[in-house]
Amino acid sequence: MGANIDELNPGHDLHIGDMTLRAIHTPGHTPDHKSFLLHEGGRDRALFSGGAVMLGAIARTDLFGPHLAVHLALEALSTLQVRLRALPDDIRVFPTHGGGSFCGTGGRSGHETTLGHERQTNPFFLTTEVMPFLARALSQHRYPTYYRDMAAINRGGPPLIGRTPPALTRLAADEVGRMMDDGAAVVDVRTGREYDRGHVPGSYSVGIDGPVSAWVGWLIARGRPLVLVGGTDSELRKAQRQLLRIGFDTIAG
Repeated sequence: MGANIDELNPGHDLHIGDMTLRAIHTPGHTPDHKSFLLHEGGRDRALFSGGAVMLGAIARTDLFGPHLAVHLALEALSTLQVRLRALPDDIRVFPTHGGGSFCGTGGRSGHETTLGHERQTNPFFLTTEVMPFLARALSQHRYPTYYRDMAAINRGGPPLIGRTPPALTRLAADEVGRMMDDGAAVVDVRTGREYDRGHVPGSYSVGIDGPVSAWVGWLIARGRPLVLVGGTDSELRKAQRQLLRIGFDTIAG
């Protein structure tokens, strides 16, 4: 069930006491991507940049498919070199996340940076010519298959589950066997070493710190029934929460 929201559109301001938050159109990661500029005390203080500026990177431009990837990469170049050009070097930048995400194009870990630091060190700021920028932006690793569904889930909202996920059903071995025969996937959340000592034949070894959401989202089709095995009750609940957050809610037990 989606939430009722009033969007802050580019060029419009939201006043919060002495602070003003302004939406800026910063396409690249998506066609309608927005960043938010915080103005306080007579000057621009912070940029909540989403994926427009990350730490040593930008968010990738190919998640909408190859037919838009080049266009969005050109938009990302314009965002860095034109749309953000007037902002001062000392402005603090808070991106959506640091490096390591499949949404990003490399980068480094951390929670904030400054625009000046990125202008001096970020390879996407330093690459100002079109063809080299396209080559850099479009040379990306693959991303998990569940990303294809995430935009719709994010817009509409995932199914509500309350304060805690539903209790996992305990299944007998013969039940699991029948479910596997019918197409269910068994996900073992123990470490690889524990998995090697003995496991359900045909199961997936995805350690709880994998993270589970990334590997299951990459290897198993959304909507396929899942059975979680191995690990403690706490680890199984942790795996369940990770999977629910990416729309994998067909967990049989």
